[in-house]
Amino acid sequence: MRILFLSQEYPPETGWGGIGSYLFTLAPALAARGHQVHVLSCVEGQKASDSLDRGVHLHRRGLLERPRTLRLLHRVLRAPQTVHRIWVALSNYYWYRQLDTVVEVVEYPDWFAEGLLLAWRRPTATVAQLHTPLVVVGKYLGHADNRDFRWACRLERSAVRRADVLSCPSRLLLNELTGSGWLRGRNPRVLPLPVDWATWRDVAPVSQTEPTVAVVGRLDMLKSPETVVRAVNALRPDFPQARAVFAGHANGFRDGLPYDQWLRGLATYPGSCELLGPVPRRELPTVISKARVLAAPSAYDNFPVAVLEAMASGRPVVVSENTGLAPIIRDNQLGAVVPAGDPGALASALQPFLSDAAYAAHVGRRAMNFARTLLDPDVIAREREDLYANALANFALHGASNAAQVGQARSRLAF
Repeated sequence: MRILFLSQEYPPETGWGGIGSYLFTLAPALAARGHQVHVLSCVEGQKASDSLDRGVHLHRRGLLERPRTLRLLHRVLRAPQTVHRIWVALSNYYWYRQLDTVVEVVEYPDWFAEGLLLAWRRPTATVAQLHTPLVVVGKYLGHADNRDFRWACRLERSAVRRADVLSCPSRLLLNELTGSGWLRGRNPRVLPLPVDWATWRDVAPVSQTEPTVAVVGRLDMLKSPETVVRAVNALRPDFPQARAVFAGHANGFRDGLPYDQWLRGLATYPGSCELLGPVPRRELPTVISKARVLAAPSAYDNFPVAVLEAMASGRPVVVSENTGLAPIIRDNQLGAVVPAGDPGALASALQPFLSDAAYAAHVGRRAMNFARTLLDPDVIAREREDLYANALANFALHGASNAAQVGQARSRLAF
């Protein structure tokens, strides 16, 4: 099968977050299974290049020069989020048409509506991968509900609704969008994200760690890192060795201060919280190797890759109920689940792991085995093959293909 992914975030050069991490793991796994996999990464100012990365054909392109109409819209409507999404969609569609290959299925994320024109023009089968659209981010970050925000949300929604197949890694996001009417009757297939556990298998064992909590990801209201700082403050009187290490860039402001500066001011004990700032992906295993447990107390988080990577490293994880991984962690005893925004509950959940390295290692081994078996890239790649075949079938059903094409696609999967 010939598969094309649209992603601004494809690492390493433009790897901003979980969308890129997901694709960086899945694309090579599909290529290893014999598929021809392409990634089109359109980023403003990026130089054009074509390369082969672990069996994946990577096409890096810049955004097109902004058309005069978009410049006028930007000036008149003052809708930067809307205009930028249109610009990104135009660029992706243009460069897709210029590729010297014919693809059968295109997958794109909800974020930034990268596949909007492909969904509208329907030259091939499409899959929309739900990560966390703007409408959900805006709800939890308190974005202004203005005209620009609503238009930008509609563009993302249109790109998703017009796809042949939708997929989503967690029930949490699915329930969020279904309850809002955003999906309008569409029923995404729930498939977990893979984790490249081989990258994390050589991380130092929990038995060699100090009582340290790791927090990996952006520092902003959505991730709620302040809950960890306050939990460590609560632990310190009875457990003075407890500390937290934060790896990630600060995003936004709190009380007039940059988020990281505001966060640093919450710590009441010297040395209890260390903010490393942005950490390259290749250095994250070093950060995790010094931690006994990872915390993700997010106000909302669909399916955080950092939690998967900590599990693959043999670490127990503590997450909030507003994390899509919460049911998996609770049902399989891979750590603990706490209410969002509750430092006391988080402190109580962290304490057993921080005070007992043997117990943390026991739970961590369970987490590691889960990640290596059920979230293995090859396992997830096999499930997505069926998803792409369904997209081809739906595409044919709507008159844009023919039954022979679907049969050929399914036969290619049976090897």
